[in-house]
Amino acid sequence: MPPSAHKPPVVDLARRLRGLWRSALDRLAALAAAAACLACYLSFAEPFPGWLDSPELLRAALRAGIFHPPGSPLVVLCGAGLDLAPGGAAGLLSPLWAAAAVYLLVRIFQLLWQRLGPERRGGRAARLGEALGLACFGLAFGLSAGAGSQAVRAEVYSPALALLLGSLASLLRLLGSAGPRGPSQNPLAAGNDLQQLHPTTTALRTARPANKRVSNSRVSSGSSEAGPVARAPVRTALRASALLGMGLAVHPCVALCALPALAAAAQLRPGLYFRPALLARHLAFGLLGAAPLLLLPAMVHDWSDLRWGDPTSLAGWLRFVTGATFSPAFAPTSSSVSAGMGRLAGVLVCGLGWAPIGAALAGLYLLARCQLRLCLALIGTAALGAASLLLQRSFRMDNPDVTGYALPILASLALLAGGGVAIAARLLDRARAGLGRAVSVSLLSLAALGALCSASAWDRADCRCAERIANKATDALPPGSALLISDFNLLFMLDYRVQVENLDLFPVYLRDLDNAALRARLRAERPDLDLRLPATAALDASSLRDLRGPIFVDAGPHLDPRYLPPLRPAGLLWQVGTACTPEDLARQSRFFAPAPPRCGGGRIDAQSAKVVAWHALFQARLAAAYGWNALAASLLGQAWCASPEDGAIAAAAREQGVELPAACPAMSELDGRGSARAASGGRARSLGIALGLLLWALVCLALGPYSARADGLRWLAGMAGLAVVGICCAVV
Repeated sequence: MPPSAHKPPVVDLARRLRGLWRSALDRLAALAAAAACLACYLSFAEPFPGWLDSPELLRAALRAGIFHPPGSPLVVLCGAGLDLAPGGAAGLLSPLWAAAAVYLLVRIFQLLWQRLGPERRGGRAARLGEALGLACFGLAFGLSAGAGSQAVRAEVYSPALALLLGSLASLLRLLGSAGPRGPSQNPLAAGNDLQQLHPTTTALRTARPANKRVSNSRVSSGSSEAGPVARAPVRTALRASALLGMGLAVHPCVALCALPALAAAAQLRPGLYFRPALLARHLAFGLLGAAPLLLLPAMVHDWSDLRWGDPTSLAGWLRFVTGATFSPAFAPTSSSVSAGMGRLAGVLVCGLGWAPIGAALAGLYLLARCQLRLCLALIGTAALGAASLLLQRSFRMDNPDVTGYALPILASLALLAGGGVAIAARLLDRARAGLGRAVSVSLLSLAALGALCSASAWDRADCRCAERIANKATDALPPGSALLISDFNLLFMLDYRVQVENLDLFPVYLRDLDNAALRARLRAERPDLDLRLPATAALDASSLRDLRGPIFVDAGPHLDPRYLPPLRPAGLLWQVGTACTPEDLARQSRFFAPAPPRCGGGRIDAQSAKVVAWHALFQARLAAAYGWNALAASLLGQAWCASPEDGAIAAAAREQGVELPAACPAMSELDGRGSARAASGGRARSLGIALGLLLWALVCLALGPYSARADGLRWLAGMAGLAVVGICCAVV
């Protein structure tokens, strides 16, 4: 007879109510941490996309277009759906995903705490204190420099982390349900039977007769003989597969970090994976999660969407989603790997701090003795994240994408530290009841307080320098101008501004000239704009002189010196084929700010200052080649003040005999208005995309009873939702 049969119904009901209250309190703690982090993210988020990939992603989101390989269509489509919200995609995309990542991380920590932490005893005050500690753990990670710096900029790394943590939460739940090693082999886990804490195994123990054994393979398979008890682990495993597929539709390098946990779960619970029926379900829901990649052909609208490749053919689609365009960046050398290791160490220290990293190392030792499979899963996640970062030979420490690639490592270290805190709290609790819980809550509260104090380091709420630099580059240009851009920073920014304000300007990336098919499509779509430009290998000064119409060139650091002779200064962009006047020289010398651009409170906008320094240095060399010594000296001074102690600027000043300023002027913001965002995509398209994505996500995650027919109907419903999204992208 099951043990529960000996208990009075009133006692059993009271236990159930206590369990529901504790579960609700755990969820409330996770929600509170996510809500607090979301409030900080929304307060500090960029009001404008900024530099690097952010403007390209937001431009793609506003028009449901193409982002650079591997495309990240799920993030782009979420941004298109958020166009209905008051804040738009620019202010909501990353903060919402980052808050979801914090919620999932706290839920994972709750799993570790339940299975490794102190016994759940004590009154309501003890449970409230424990919930406070769980919430502080989420705040400590969510407000750290690594997670916060990605949450306030429009990028794909916060969505990728949220999906990775969702998959890890499901897989670690499967790993924890198998229990630790026996007490004789594991002294740290003595008396901590994880099987007693897992609801599935508890139900199995109470349901099966005392004189019969239920095989693990039969229970885990989800077959009809196992009954409703086996549905929970099957649902958890399938949800992990769906989330892994969704992560592949965002960023494969981050999503594949879940493979070690998947391998450990498959080895520990083979009945959930290595049975033909269940394996087919895993593949089906994994493909359904990755299905947004199939929408890339429908998201091609004009020639500019084909800049990174043509996904409308099968070969082009495979090349696009595998990121073959960026394959040269994944060819490391011994020097790049050694430099990457130092870069990785710096990112981890800056992203979490010394104390959490030390706690993670202690947690690694304790968790390896107590839960080896859980420990190996977290170590494998961190190792794959480190490998993806070390393979990037082109990354520099000042590139914020480095922190994005390191987010899986930071999350794994945070969980290792949390596991160590849970085990240490259990050991302390044995010495004195309640001591471990009090110490752990105090430590987690201090960690959250320290992260909150450092949150202002990633504040981007008042940085508008990128927007104003773009305004200055375009406001004085005549309508119908063609802009030949060599610097991708400026290209993405001008593309975004042309899209949101419907400007009569036409940015062209100089690298596009090397693609004959792309130039042919450009000529077919814009017959009025006959650039008559050859490939860049054949482009020279005479080719530029023959161009008709107002043509402006980005005289930036990536421009080939052969293009220089016909250019004349006209602000940040230099005009082609016109005579130079004193007014042109004066306008060029006044373009740059007299000091580094800054945010409010005197903080330097480092990326904008770097862009200004790059262009000022190159244009100073250009002015010196023309013999405009006064302009060259002024531009070198601007570059030096924007990026002090830069060796290239000092070398150029020595070559030209220019004395750099000993003291730069006080920092001031670039003048200029803010961009007025125009309606871009239409409410009908945004609403259709949002509803289609919602239907698809519900099918992927809200899994119900299992049968071949029900799975087939759910799969078709999810594909129908994506079909609605594709129609909205291509037709509306």
